[in-house]
Amino acid sequence: MRVVITGAGKGLALELLRLHSFNGDTVYALAHSMTDELKRLSEQNTDIHVYLMDIKDEKAIVNAFSDISDASLDTVYNVAGIWCSDQSVGIQDTDMSKVRDMLSVNAIAPLCVMKHSKRLLKRGGIMLNVSSDFGSISEYERGDNYGYCMSKAALNMAGKIFMNETKDSDIRVYCYHPGWMRTQMGGEAAVKSSESISPKESASALFELLYKNNSNISGMFFDYLNKKREW
Repeated sequence: MRVVITGAGKGLALELLRLHSFNGDTVYALAHSMTDELKRLSEQNTDIHVYLMDIKDEKAIVNAFSDISDASLDTVYNVAGIWCSDQSVGIQDTDMSKVRDMLSVNAIAPLCVMKHSKRLLKRGGIMLNVSSDFGSISEYERGDNYGYCMSKAALNMAGKIFMNETKDSDIRVYCYHPGWMRTQMGGEAAVKSSESISPKESASALFELLYKNNSNISGMFFDYLNKKREW
């Protein structure tokens, strides 16, 4: 397989890269910086091609996909995202500049990736957008996190429109809630909680669902337990 993974330097994206590398696939890894583990993996495997970029820079995305234009892609993983932990606040304390940052990285950047990878996705290929249960309008009951929740809800809508547009190409489009992961984004609370999961666990669950059990995926918006999430 040939796959693109954004945010590939750490967390869930790095674990997906590791799985695909072990599977013998060609991986085009888009990352903000060359982390030690990404460097190690890319040096060990010549089928890992790293593109360092600011994911908000559409020109950089265009250049990356122009460079791999001879490839027919099986899967594109839109994983890159940000969370501003100090924005778990009500509207009066919401920093609009950080709202814009989260919308830019979590919604607009993935839309750019969808736009410029569309022509390379083969018939029956997969567009996987890493969303969040915080992007569910009907499920969300808290009175905070405006920017993050809005950005993930916008990403879900982008995925739905992309699915409508590409239905004649049999492209499978999914929005994936990876769970509360023990990562920098998950924070100290996730590290201490028995309800959180590791990025490796989430990546393994997703890999299993996409490539070994894909006929049983619970709808377009689902989580690592294969539970259908509500819009």
